[in-house]
This record gives sequence, structure tokens and C-alpha cells, in this order.
Amino acid sequence: MKIVLVGPGILPIPPKGWGAIEILIADQAEMLRKLEHKVYIVNESSSTKAINRINSLEADIVHFHYDEHIDWISKINCTKVYITSHFAYISSYSKSSILFKNNILFFLIRITFKFIPKRLFKFLGLSLKQRNLIEYYYIFKKFLKTKAKVICLSKEIENTYKEFNYKTDTTIFHNGARVDLIKFKERAKYENEAICIGKIEERKKQAYIQDLLNIKFVGPIVDKRFNKNNENYLGIWTREKLFENITNYSTLVLISDGEAHPLVCCEALIAGLGLVISEEASANIDKSLPFIHIISKENIYRKEYLDKKIRENINISKKYRKEIRKYGLSKFNIEKIMKEYPPIQRDD
Repeated sequence: MKIVLVGPGILPIPPKGWGAIEILIADQAEMLRKLEHKVYIVNESSSTKAINRINSLEADIVHFHYDEHIDWISKINCTKVYITSHFAYISSYSKSSILFKNNILFFLIRITFKFIPKRLFKFLGLSLKQRNLIEYYYIFKKFLKTKAKVICLSKEIENTYKEFNYKTDTTIFHNGARVDLIKFKERAKYENEAICIGKIEERKKQAYIQDLLNIKFVGPIVDKRFNKNNENYLGIWTREKLFENITNYSTLVLISDGEAHPLVCCEALIAGLGLVISEEASANIDKSLPFIHIISKENIYRKEYLDKKIRENINISKKYRKEIRKYGLSKFNIEKIMKEYPPIQRDD
């Protein structure tokens, strides 16, 4: 089949550094080519250029990987068009359905927000999560009406679309990581330490947990509250360095208030690390496993509790290295996952 994967048009694919969506698109393309499909990547910010390029390819399948390109879909000639949302907070609409299903109330909130500078939102008592949900909602409503088939990264996301009366059939298809590239050691070099990998931003709370012991941080800094001069900050790693070094730790920490399906969790499990993650970061993870610790919303801002759970996870995970990797390989190997790629499997 001839398949077109459509990227955001913001970073190159594959990216030179960070960019989870761009990495995922590059990996999906490579795996699909291994399955002998013809795969093209269109990664333009210009709608005119992108649409013309997509249509000129006359593909059997077009798969969009960027929410804000949803308006382009009506101009795509292909009969099999799919779109995946990578918006971090999408499943949270279910938990705030009273607000978002009330069209009059939401209209008033949107009008108010239109005339208030963004820097004043915090003073109104709105969290980053609430602000993002309100700002993104007009795109979410377009997903509910799109002619494209929506591919959901988790069951929670699929349930959200159904709750808001999305009429077209949905498909669940979660992320996977490159087993062939990620190194694994049976014993971690820094076996008594955890690591937090990702863009350092308010959503992921790295600044809040930076003073905890036994944890290192990697990633570009967006949150100015984070101390880049602290010895526990290891800087920005290339993708190659990440795949080489992540296995040197026992535990991955991700205390985020919103994730669709974090790719770094897949990578960590394949590298032999246990997880200490927030509820919002736990999509598609088996929560019953001994090396998985889920932090509830009630406990996220209890530092002593977080510190205790991280230490517990380190002690457990360094003993379960082989079992952790086995689980990661069975669940998140992208080469196996792409054999079930929905646009190929479905007969739409």
C-alpha cells in the first residue's frame, strides 16, 4: 500500500533532538517500509503545500499526526483518512464533561478568555491543565465531526470521544519504541538512582521534585523555576545518547498532570526500568505489576510520599530488570505493533 504520514511541520522528521511526535512518525514509517509498504512523510507547516503534496501522491491511506491540521482533511482526496490526537489532556474532558457539554456556559468562558491576557489566567485560579482544556476545546469539537477515522492512543481517550458522541468508529492503537536501538544491561550502572526524561515544563513538575534525592533530570528546560545549575541536571541528550544511557538507571519518574501515551515510558520499560508515574501518565500500562507505582492526584504534592515511592520502586526494579524488559518487549515493541496498524487492518 501507499501510505502518507502527515507531521506537524514544526521540526524535521526524524528530529535532530527532541520531538516525540516526530520520532514516532519516523519510526512508524521505517517499520511500515519493513513490511514492504510505500511510505511518504509530508511535514509542512503550509496547508497549501501540504495538501497539494498529499493529493499528488494519490495514496491509499493518509494518516495525520497533528491535531491542528484537522481542517486540512476536508481537502484531502484520499478515501481512507485517519488522524491521531497527541493532545496531552484529551481524556480529561470526561472528568470535566459538565462544563464542556454546556454550550452556553462554555461560550461565555471562551468569550471571557478571548479578552483576558494569558498571563492573567493564573491569577483567576485556573491551572495549566484547565487553561489548556479550554483553549483546545474548539479543536476537540472538530474531532467529533471529522470525516476521518480517529485512532486513539488509549482506551481512556476512546471513551472520551464516545462520551461526547463521536459518531464514527474509533480504533485504539498505542505507541511503541525501538527495541533494536535501546540498550539493555542486566544490572544498572546507577542502580540506586531514578531518572526523569522529557521537556522540563510545568506540566511534568520537574521543578517541584528537583530537590528529591536519588533522581536525575534530562531534557530541554522550559520551566524557569528549574535549577539548571543543580548537579542532578544532566543536560539535553540526543536520541542516541538516551537509548545508550537510560538503561543505567533503575526507575523512570514521570509526575505529569497530562499525557496521551508517553513514549518515554515504553522506552524505559524496554531498557529495564520500573515506573513511578502519575495516573495521567499510566495509559496502556499494567498497574498490577510490582515495578509500576501509580501516584494518585491526592499524593502528587506530598513530597515525602513521592520520595518514599521512588525509593521503593528503585529497590524493587533493580531486582526485576529481566522481568521489566520482558514486559516492555511484549507490550511496546514498535516492530510488532506496526503489524497491527489499523489503517491496513481495517476494511473501511
